[in-house]
Amino acid sequence: MENSNQNQNEEYQEVLITRIELHSNHAINPQPINRQVAKSLKNLKPGMAHGGRITKIEGNRFEMVLPLKDVQVLPNGKKIRYVYPAGGVPIYLGKDAIEKIDALRRKGLIK
Repeated sequence: MENSNQNQNEEYQEVLITRIELHSNHAINPQPINRQVAKSLKNLKPGMAHGGRITKIEGNRFEMVLPLKDVQVLPNGKKIRYVYPAGGVPIYLGKDAIEKIDALRRKGLIK
């Protein structure tokens, strides 16, 4: 997630969603996504957020829901606008998920 807003006079602060990583382990005591985004914007640095639920729709299709507030207003009065790249957001497996899959393969539990 990156701060993509160049014009400081706009009423929105844009946050660019750059990638999604899927993990097998749950984050320990994660902060709410809105708080993590606000911290990243305050520091003017890219950040990470933990959360969301994945639901299988049908076949190999899944749906991911991020628990974001409809409108989040920053202390400077700007509203956050989430922006996605035109080509979509790439989804990767996290290192821990890859290690878990490899371990299950070695045990013969998956092919």
